[in-house]
Amino acid sequence: MDLSICIVSYQCKDKLRECLESLRAHRPTVEHEVIVVDNGSTDGTPEMLRSELYWARSILNPDNRGFSVACNQGFEASSGKTLMMLNPDTLLTHDAFDGLLRFVRERPWIGAVGPKLLQPDAQPEMSCREFPTLMNALWNLTGLSTAFSGSKVFGHLEMSWWDHAEPRAVDWLSGAAVMFTRTAWEKVGPLDEGFFLQGAELDWQKRLARQGFERWYLPTATILHHPGRSWTSKEADEVVPVHRAAFRYFRKHHGPLSSFVLRAMATIAALPKAVWYGLASVLWSRKEQTARRASTEWLLLRTALGVAPRGH
Repeated sequence: MDLSICIVSYQCKDKLRECLESLRAHRPTVEHEVIVVDNGSTDGTPEMLRSELYWARSILNPDNRGFSVACNQGFEASSGKTLMMLNPDTLLTHDAFDGLLRFVRERPWIGAVGPKLLQPDAQPEMSCREFPTLMNALWNLTGLSTAFSGSKVFGHLEMSWWDHAEPRAVDWLSGAAVMFTRTAWEKVGPLDEGFFLQGAELDWQKRLARQGFERWYLPTATILHHPGRSWTSKEADEVVPVHRAAFRYFRKHHGPLSSFVLRAMATIAALPKAVWYGLASVLWSRKEQTARRASTEWLLLRTALGVAPRGH
């Protein structure tokens, strides 16, 4: 088997159908398999996989075991020489697979390669990034990375200073669509299952870098991406796992002191925003919107302090 494509799904029946239909329309020219691991969806996904999309192999978990566990299940059941992690909120385009395959096969020193991801408005998504540091985390928490996204100083984390028009070796690639070799997977090992939803692909590519494998961005291969649709659309459920994963990542790769400093920075950043939006929800218009933002900031504050409920 040349290529194994693993898709992890949870409560995203319609998006998964669209993804698989686009995959079938733009299938790789090499021998391949598609493995869908569903994390206990109750929206009819298992029934759809059995009745409509039976050509894709499916692993149906009875409950939500998280992205890392499910992805590991998929790759453990695979047999491809090359592996691909793909989100169900993506739509495939012509030659995306074959272009990535050719690139990685011709360069055995490369462990992972990712395509250009396009947003629904056809604008490129910042899908390749630098490894997190306390400095670029500070720019992100304070909003300087957004305000001065074209700056090489403040735009480090998402490489937003660069036009993403040429192939380039990068630190790490978005897990929405990333291809890697079986050799790299076996040498580095499976995803760290301590990362429940976010951060697993970052951690894995950090380990990949330490093993001496390069990671490359290839803009000639394009995939459409509808971020945030594969799991949930609730703001708090999107941002809290990102922060929680960041604290774990810093503790694992930079030590407990760095993780503590990051928590302190996140606390200082969230507190004034929580107070501001809380007051705005009482005093000004758009009360529902600002109240929701205030609730999210308070939850982020509690996450940084380590007292947020595990349900978030």
